Amino acid sequence: MSDCKQFPFFTLPCDMQIEVLKKLPLNDILSARLGSTALNNLVERYRLSLPYRSFPDVQFHPVMSDSKHMQYEEKTFAKRFMKGEIGGLTISYMEITNDFIASLERAIKRSRIRVYRLGLDYCRISVDAQSFSHLLEVMGIFELSIVHTVTVSNTFTLDLATKPSVRRLERFGILLPTNIDDEYILESKNDWLAVCGTNVTEAAVNRYIKEFVEGKRTFQYLALELPNTIDSANILLDIDFYLDIDNSIHFLNKQGERRSLGISDKCIQIYSDMAIHMIEQHMQQTK
Repeated sequence: MSDCKQFPFFTLPCDMQIEVLKKLPLNDILSARLGSTALNNLVERYRLSLPYRSFPDVQFHPVMSDSKHMQYEEKTFAKRFMKGEIGGLTISYMEITNDFIASLERAIKRSRIRVYRLGLDYCRISVDAQSFSHLLEVMGIFELSIVHTVTVSNTFTLDLATKPSVRRLERFGILLPTNIDDEYILESKNDWLAVCGTNVTEAAVNRYIKEFVEGKRTFQYLALELPNTIDSANILLDIDFYLDIDNSIHFLNKQGERRSLGISDKCIQIYSDMAIHMIEQHMQQTK
């Protein structure tokens, strides 16, 4: 590979070289790039025509820089992750401004970057919900998580939660007061939903569970903070459930799918076995 003149690949027309590269596994392309300067240059020149590269986790951090953390700079990000699929992008300890949003959108569009999960951690959001939700559409994410974060606008969380791009997400979690109501939760199509500071009533949660039991609703995880201390009797009214040896509450739908229920003061969690397994796995990975 190091002697390009002896490698038949380079005798092919350029368009055929690109077609050959498209059919190679990404690991083989990487190995070839390491062994040939000419091939490396070819890949750089035509990267947007090649298959997407996969990056499991990336984090923007203002001071850390290593294999998983980077200080955000538009050109660097655009070049490093060009035609890349980022499994999880976390933004930490940053100010989310209009300039930052515009810069990130430019990089993603220009370099055809895909982001599947977006998380904000210890950030300050000074943009409006419309601008932020547009970024989500550009990224094409299916999961959004916002924790330990402050917002300049008092209405940001509710405005964001009601945006169509957020309502369509498979997973949405925000640990900031949202003031969402019964109508919101009963119209929710999110497979995973975790929201605090709500105005949701026990009656709405009861109806939500009944819709699952009757086969009218599917979901994997629901976590809510209600306005007042929760009475489990109201949540389980007219619902068939059973207790296991640990006195945990479970109920089934018509297809035999199980959901488990946990209540603590104002907080309620309803989850599938798969959801709790995924949460436990994530906690192990982040230790």
